Amino acid sequence: MNILHNIENEVFQKKYLAILIELFKNSHSIQGAQKQNVKSGVQACLHQSITKQTNITMEECKAIYNLIINDFQVVKDVHSDGLYVISALATVMEENFIPLLPDSYSYIKHGLTKVNDIDLFKSSLGTLGDICRSCA
Repeated sequence: MNILHNIENEVFQKKYLAILIELFKNSHSIQGAQKQNVKSGVQACLHQSITKQTNITMEECKAIYNLIINDFQVVKDVHSDGLYVISALATVMEENFIPLLPDSYSYIKHGLTKVNDIDLFKSSLGTLGDICRSCA
């Protein structure tokens, strides 16, 4: 996967992003312990792919954002992997992320209440900081 992340070809980057989006969509149908591993791995790749792409569209960003928010709703919780993807989206979208702030803040706020889960708390705080820098 690391080799795929670092390929500069824009056509290949688009195909790779489309594959990742499809994998994430299909991850909800996976049964058993592997489900979380697949979702986590795909989200890590999405994060890397979003930050690497030079030609990602706002429509693609919003579609990925909706996938992550939908996942939060399905699992009825937030998780660090999804927050990292939201951070990457905010960084790429800059001021175009502002309309998504009210919705995304409720999930970040939920993560900030989980002070006993230090990784989730730090991810939530980092996401908030990334959004503030991106939208300023």
